[in-house]
Amino acid sequence: MTSLPYSRDNLKILGRLFRNFRECKGYSARGVARSARLSHTVVSDIENCKIHPNQDTLKELYRTVGVSMFFGAEEISSLKHLLAAFNNAVYYTHPDDVDMYYEALKKRAKRLLHSPLRVDFLLAKETYRSFRLQKRRHGILDELEEVYEYLSSEQKQMYNLILGIKYYHAAEYDVALTYLKKNMEIPEPQNFYAVTISFLARVYDFLFKDHRSLKYALEAAKLHTALNNTYRKMEIEVVVVKKHIELGNYEEAENTIRYLKQSLNRTLRFREAFQRVIARMEAYLAFAKGDNEQALAHFETAKEDAPRFWFYQAYLNHEIGNADKARTCLDQIEKHPPGKVRDFFFAAGRLFLAHIGEDIPDTDLENAVRTIYENMDVIPNAPLYYMINEMLIAHHERCGDYKAALEVAKRHLSFYKQRDFLR
Repeated sequence: MTSLPYSRDNLKILGRLFRNFRECKGYSARGVARSARLSHTVVSDIENCKIHPNQDTLKELYRTVGVSMFFGAEEISSLKHLLAAFNNAVYYTHPDDVDMYYEALKKRAKRLLHSPLRVDFLLAKETYRSFRLQKRRHGILDELEEVYEYLSSEQKQMYNLILGIKYYHAAEYDVALTYLKKNMEIPEPQNFYAVTISFLARVYDFLFKDHRSLKYALEAAKLHTALNNTYRKMEIEVVVVKKHIELGNYEEAENTIRYLKQSLNRTLRFREAFQRVIARMEAYLAFAKGDNEQALAHFETAKEDAPRFWFYQAYLNHEIGNADKARTCLDQIEKHPPGKVRDFFFAAGRLFLAHIGEDIPDTDLENAVRTIYENMDVIPNAPLYYMINEMLIAHHERCGDYKAALEVAKRHLSFYKQRDFLR
């Protein structure tokens, strides 16, 4: 017996989809059964996927509702190879080949839509719409949702990937994550693994940006490793270091910094981009651990010329007794062009000088505090946020405004909750 170029499950799905055709045309199940010379029970079982119908029975059923089904084995085999070539182009991410094979499929659309390959063609069509055209509407996927349990592993992977991409383009990242993760739970085949991993990494990136969650950062880093995207993985690992420091996980932060240094030794082309960043992370870690001299040394190694780093160095120099050097660092902030960030840290510098006992005119100090409150969103990390809040609380206490001091303390406590650091 010659094997068919499609599985018996494909025929079972066609039986389930037949009900859609029948209901759209307004035919009753009993009327169709009579026209096809079948019992009503058999038609019901075919429509509910309780039996595997043969192609002759299906052909007769579809004929009764005005649809000519095509079962030519040789041509279907050729169309199946064309669909496989399209899928290969998708999961090996060859966009030009995807376009070429999809144009070939469109020319054979009528045959494909009314054959056992209908589901495969619909999936290919929606894959192209989501993967290449970034169309967000679900369209014909509603038809496939009701037969999902009868799809092959590859068809399920394609279905989940399509919905994952659609929700990703719609910026509904939590929903996109649900569908993409389903593909990771389907063991065989792994045809769409690369594309799924690629979009999962992007989704975790956006979830991390939305939630500032260490969990999402770690997942994104893991996936970028699978994709051999070293640069993006290292970028995320830097953020992971910062989150570990903010959580007090100093050993984990040290381990991640060690990994970053090893990565730089293996990937010299990223050295210039990351050497200063790693020195900065080492400075943050030393500062969090209370080693001010070590923190200052790392900041000086980083040689970062930005207002916030001069502010850090001013604070650290004061802490280790270098008052003159601290003032020199604050002077560097004033040399930067005016702007939101520069103005904020210049104001923070004025507050700092008042905090350490220097005589700052009341008007200047009031302007500085107002500037700080208006631009708190420029603070890039928790240690700096803590420093600024500490000085604001001390300022309000010196002025006898205990209510304002209490408000700052409350905001400081809610800071970690809002950013969800512990998730």
